[in-house]
Amino acid sequence: MASSINASTTAGVVTTADTSGVLNIQTAGTTAISIDASQAVTMAGRTSNPTTISVGAATPSTSGAGITFPATQSASSNANTLDDYEEGAWTPSVGGTATYNTTYTVGFYTKIGRQVTLNYSIQITSLGTGNPTTVINAPFPCTSAINECAGTIGYSDGLATAVVSLAPYIAGNTIDIGVVSRTAASVAVAYNNIFNTSSGRYWATLTYIIA
Repeated sequence: MASSINASTTAGVVTTADTSGVLNIQTAGTTAISIDASQAVTMAGRTSNPTTISVGAATPSTSGAGITFPATQSASSNANTLDDYEEGAWTPSVGGTATYNTTYTVGFYTKIGRQVTLNYSIQITSLGTGNPTTVINAPFPCTSAINECAGTIGYSDGLATAVVSLAPYIAGNTIDIGVVSRTAASVAVAYNNIFNTSSGRYWATLTYIIA
């Protein structure tokens, strides 16, 4: 048994009492929260203490421990409010009829509020009619308030142009990732066709702000 506070649909607030040291908080006779004598809390029929909470009417996760945000962001106008978290996978591509080494063509992202971090690699086996300058369809667009959001490329080989530095970027208000480079023969930044017709790969990290 337990002491209870029940919001009855016919008699208003009804209380019952016993000496078990357990308190149930109920609505229409169904226990929503139960607190035992050691202050352990069980919510909505869970058999153990809740380790996941939710915000914005999201359904709490049934695994692990943490905060569950809604699948569709409910954005806050308060700059000091964390209103979204998301992580997932995406597949980089250059479009057209290009083919890839699928083992090394993978992408992952983490979105925290307005900040997105991409970690991805792409390895082309045949360019076909693919775009040699652009990896298309990143998960989120860069904000239009920034001209270009740039990142870093940690490794590359088999490219069409000999370079001394490479950096991925997303232009403002777009979702396609280009590459800026400097060649050994020039200090000027160029937007080169970096992929050969039959090979080319790089691994990159790119962090940027969305709208």
